Amino acid sequence: ALMLAAGAGHVTTIEVLYEAGANVHLSDRRGDTGIHIAATRNRPEALALLLKLESDGVQSVTSGKLKAFSAHAKEHTLQGCCTMDFIELQDKNLKSSESRAFRKEWLFECTRRCLDRLKPELRRHVGTPVQGNVNFALDRFDPDPNSGYWIGDGADAKWVPTIQSPDHLFELVKNILRQCGIDMINRRGWTPLHCACFENKQNTHEEVIRLLVDGSRTNLQLKDVGGRTAYQVLQEPRRRPDSPTGTPLMEDLITDRRKNLLAQMQGDIATLQEQKLAEERRRKLQSVRVEGVMLDQVSWKLLRETSDKRRVLAGIAEYEDLDSGCVFYAPDALLDAFGQEIDDEEDADAEKKDDDPDSSDDEEKPKLTNGEE
Repeated sequence: ALMLAAGAGHVTTIEVLYEAGANVHLSDRRGDTGIHIAATRNRPEALALLLKLESDGVQSVTSGKLKAFSAHAKEHTLQGCCTMDFIELQDKNLKSSESRAFRKEWLFECTRRCLDRLKPELRRHVGTPVQGNVNFALDRFDPDPNSGYWIGDGADAKWVPTIQSPDHLFELVKNILRQCGIDMINRRGWTPLHCACFENKQNTHEEVIRLLVDGSRTNLQLKDVGGRTAYQVLQEPRRRPDSPTGTPLMEDLITDRRKNLLAQMQGDIATLQEQKLAEERRRKLQSVRVEGVMLDQVSWKLLRETSDKRRVLAGIAEYEDLDSGCVFYAPDALLDAFGQEIDDEEDADAEKKDDDPDSSDDEEKPKLTNGEE
């Protein structure tokens, strides 16, 4: 159920299942844990929660305060287990004639012995370590990088690295247990980072990859069964159907192709807008031209009276405005008809005024003064 919730990104369901006792490190038949599935299906919120739950669980077991381990009918902390193993593994693996020192090659065995002593109810908080986790802890957290001694003489001499004290052994085992949940591998040897890098398509899993690399100190050098690191999985050409390759060259080609398509679409849109503006401009100019030449009757009469009639060709009269020098053309008969209609209207208005007794055109005579009389 926890793996299904992780794949679907149901954060609340994951919290409820974990409180009920679900194991974050439980894997399916392919070896994938909930962290693998959340990374594969690009569920950053679910992945962040699972990483936090895993980290808190390991912290509670490895803090050095909780007596989570049982050995020799007693309860011990992780540090107590490491102190016992520091002595017991030397007694088990060294001959009486050999120098007493805890060899680093026993570190993986010591970690497994500690897990075997962990109480069953707390086992769900810790993942299963692999040799890669041990190597990573030695590379990054080894408190004794130069500790060791030589066995043999001359060309047969061999350097044996060692751990100087039980406290140093505890620090290394603690970091191994903290790392094994983050870098747990499936049957293909893939960590969650391998899964996210394999499913990445044009930075689709960038947030998930950043969570694993920047937020969880995942081991970038772990290799799968094919000897590939997560970075190599990200970069290799996979040739999967309907999936772009992860190589920089192909990703650049895809990006450039998209940019070219966007530029082409923008150019097409700009062309359509220019065509619309040109058509609108043409219609407005046509409207202005029509309105400029289609004068009403009064305007045509005024034009005829204020302009000089130069000639008539095929019934079309040519008039020239003496002030502006503009030349006008109009059917001569039409202008005469317009002028006759206007003259008739003016005569009708004059007759109407003559018939009206209340109106008189006579001007009122001025009154004479005494001197004028």
